Amino acid sequence: MEPIANACLRHALIIVCLGWTLSGSADSNDDRLEQIKAGYLVNFMRFTQWAGDAFDSGESPILVAVIGPNPFSDSVQRTLETTVIGDRSLQFNFLPIPDDAAMANVHVVYLAGLAPALASDLIASLPKQVLSVGDRVALVDVGVMLTLAIESNGVVFFANANAIRDSAISLSSKVLRLARKWEGG
Repeated sequence: MEPIANACLRHALIIVCLGWTLSGSADSNDDRLEQIKAGYLVNFMRFTQWAGDAFDSGESPILVAVIGPNPFSDSVQRTLETTVIGDRSLQFNFLPIPDDAAMANVHVVYLAGLAPALASDLIASLPKQVLSVGDRVALVDVGVMLTLAIESNGVVFFANANAIRDSAISLSSKVLRLARKWEGG
């Protein structure tokens, strides 16, 4: 029964991510991969539970800091900014480099194109209630919780179970079972 549930969840995630692709006009494979990555980012947030005191109210937005060069086209960015998860909208702050003031009270940090050394320092400084997501597999080695990677012309993701376990958030075990196995330390 469990393999059927995993297959259903995997298909649901794929369908939602493909919905991002089909709802836009992907002109190239890079555009399609960008949309799928954005879909994964949204779904990671859907399957994350933060402590009750992480938000000011039940309708407070989920604050997302994108650190590094903006990886999203204008159309994907508009779609992300109009997405609602439960009763919460998503509020994005795009920062070329980390900024302590702009990072205050964030719920999600998306590391876009950062070198592992810079990402490592940033991850070490984050509060335990922040979900960290990266856009390259090397970031899982420096403590990023979930990392996206392009493999065989598609998007896969890896989970750092140690970083997730040491955090103050709860990520659905269903998502973790879908993650690629990380062989790092």
